[in-house]
Amino acid sequence: MRQLVGYFKVVWLIALLLFVGLYIFRHTEQIEYFLETLPTETICWAFSFLMTAKLLLTLSMFYCLRMLGLKLSLFECFYIYNVTTIAKYIPGNIWHFVGKIGYYRAKGFNASQIRDSILVETLWVLFGAGITGVLFLFFSGVGDIPNISVDYKKYSWIGIIILSVLLAISYGYFRKLITIMVQQIGFTSLLFLIQLFFWFFIGLSFYLIADTYISSANPIFFVYGLYAIAYIIGFITPFSPGGIGIREGILVGGLVSFMPAQQALLVAGFHRILYLIAEAILALLSFALMTFSKNTKLKLM
Repeated sequence: MRQLVGYFKVVWLIALLLFVGLYIFRHTEQIEYFLETLPTETICWAFSFLMTAKLLLTLSMFYCLRMLGLKLSLFECFYIYNVTTIAKYIPGNIWHFVGKIGYYRAKGFNASQIRDSILVETLWVLFGAGITGVLFLFFSGVGDIPNISVDYKKYSWIGIIILSVLLAISYGYFRKLITIMVQQIGFTSLLFLIQLFFWFFIGLSFYLIADTYISSANPIFFVYGLYAIAYIIGFITPFSPGGIGIREGILVGGLVSFMPAQQALLVAGFHRILYLIAEAILALLSFALMTFSKNTKLKLM
C-alpha cells in the first residue's frame, strides 16, 4: 500500500509539471499581462510578509522544544527547520520528518522526545490553520455576496464540530502533551501568539496578491480563512508533496467568486512560487550561516 502511494505521488508530480507546462504554453499572453499588472511594490510587500511568517515557524519550533524541556539554540532551530522543510517536496512526503529526526538524534534526543517534539510542532501549525480557517470563514460575511453560492457558514459549523470531535478523541492519546501545555501556560500562550501572527502575515501575503484583481468586494476575512483551510488540506493530503496542487486547487475554487478562473489560478500559482523562493532563500541562508560558523570562531550551533 505504501509503495502504491509512493508511485501515486510521483505520478501526481509529473501530472502537475505537465499541466503547468501546458498552461504556460497556452496562456502566455495572460501570464505576461498578469505580471505586468501586478505592482512591484505589492510583490515586495507580499514576499516580505511571507518571509516573516516563515521565520515565525522557526520561533514556534524553538518554543515548542522549550515547552518540552528540550534546549536548542535559536540558530539551531533556524538551521534544522529551514534545511529539512525543503525535503517535503521530495516524493514520499516524510523526508522533512526524517531529516528532523536525524538532527534531533545527533543532538542527543531520545525516541520519545523526538516523537513528542515533532507532534507538538505539527499540531500547533494544524491547530492554528484549523482555528483560523473556521473562524475567519464564519465571520467573513461572504453569504451577503451574490457571486458566492457556497454556504461557508454551514461548512464553518461543520468544521467546528469536526475540530471538537478530533480534540475529544485525541485527548486520550495526547493527554501527556496536553497536560504539559496546561502546566507550561507561559509557553502555551506564547505559541498561541506566534500562531496568531504567523497566520496574520501569511494570510496578508496572499491577500495582497489576490486583492490586486478583486474589484467587486473586499473579502479579506474570507481570503484569510480560505488560505488557512487550503493550507491544512494540502498539508494532510498524503500524495501531494508540500500540498502542491491541492492548496492551489482549493484557493482557485474559492477565488472564482471574485475573479475569472484563469486569474485565480495565476494568483494561487504566483503565491506558491513566492512561497518556494522564500523557502529556498532561507535554506541557502541556513547553509551559508552554518558554513560561516564552521570557518570562524563564532559558535552558532
